[in-house]
Amino acid sequence: MVIVKLFKVLISRPGCVVAMAIIGMAMAGLQSCSSGQIEVVADGEVAAVDGGLRPALNVYVENSGSMDGYVSPDANLSDAVYSYVSRLGEYVDTTRLFYINSATIPYAGPLAGFIGDLTPEAFAAAGGNRSSSDMASMICRVLEATSDSTVTMFVSDCILDLSTSGGVSTSSQLNNRRIAISNGVAAALKRVPTLGIVVMKMESPFTGRYFYPDGRTTHLDGAARPYYIWLAGDRYFIARMLKCVPPINIVGNGFRELAGFTTETQVPFKVTNQSMNGSVVSSISGRYVVYLSADLGPTLQPSQVITSAECYSTTSPTPGLKIERVGAVTNPESPYDVFLEISIEEKSRIDMERIVFCPPSLPEWVERSDDSGISDVEGRLDRTVGLGALLQGVSEGFNNGRELTSFKFEIKRR
Repeated sequence: MVIVKLFKVLISRPGCVVAMAIIGMAMAGLQSCSSGQIEVVADGEVAAVDGGLRPALNVYVENSGSMDGYVSPDANLSDAVYSYVSRLGEYVDTTRLFYINSATIPYAGPLAGFIGDLTPEAFAAAGGNRSSSDMASMICRVLEATSDSTVTMFVSDCILDLSTSGGVSTSSQLNNRRIAISNGVAAALKRVPTLGIVVMKMESPFTGRYFYPDGRTTHLDGAARPYYIWLAGDRYFIARMLKCVPPINIVGNGFRELAGFTTETQVPFKVTNQSMNGSVVSSISGRYVVYLSADLGPTLQPSQVITSAECYSTTSPTPGLKIERVGAVTNPESPYDVFLEISIEEKSRIDMERIVFCPPSLPEWVERSDDSGISDVEGRLDRTVGLGALLQGVSEGFNNGRELTSFKFEIKRR
């Protein structure tokens, strides 16, 4: 209004041609800055992954004595493994079956026979040292069998066998296992740069003897106890498995939680206006609303993680830019699984933006599921001795600071 009034005064006076020109340019500049539109430009194209490639699947089921209670008549581990491996068979080339404890024992028969032999008696007959198995050693052997064309599955209660004699502290034993697993992951990562590991917490009725680290045992009758299914291999293979055969659909309703680990990767994404039909964004009530849609499948994170606003941040935040909400894409035909609604004040500095996706190194459920093994199991049925050390070792083996991907886009005034 001040410029307009000054303009009216000047045009009523002679000899003010220069001043009028200056004011005219100022008004033109003001109009161009308040056009109410911006354009968002992003290069979210990444190399396509050949969805037709089929890896081999190696399945390892621990047959140590502590697993007997999961294959009792009222347990559902056998049904869960049978259904999951059967469904994954549609997306793999071949499936090879093994028992594992202190030894790795190939199973030559078909999947149906393998599942039918998941009994305490068959576990004992398969062989190996069933009384004392080193969990870190088993996990490292499974990782050694992983390649860029082979996905490995490991099914186990994941209870660490901690000695209460010999003068070695529990904390030292946990640290040694953690470091061994970290080294195993790092070695596998050298062979498979796109390595990913997923750990699913499952639950099954357990009837049998539960073994404490100090040698005590107690009998559990139908108690709900956790066990775990691990997948290790190329992250794109695993992402396809998780999408095509969601863990929540595993027979027995035993799926409870998921943790995913991999290195930083590029993922497909796009940035659009609020209508998601173009790159030109108009101001509404003094703010621009931008939508960023992405496929975070290759990061191997569960839905509750990729839809958590706390996992996203800007590296050089523009004043007035805010991530308003994060949500799951519900359209089954969409190539994306998450969207970010981003608002920007109309008067903000407009520049290049970079948003990073950085989830916690370990999900909260791991700490809730960890157990020292000292307390009575009856009051801690949902916990697993040493689980935190195992998964901390996996996380440290990737050693990537947990920035799993980022989205870079430019904002231009029109």
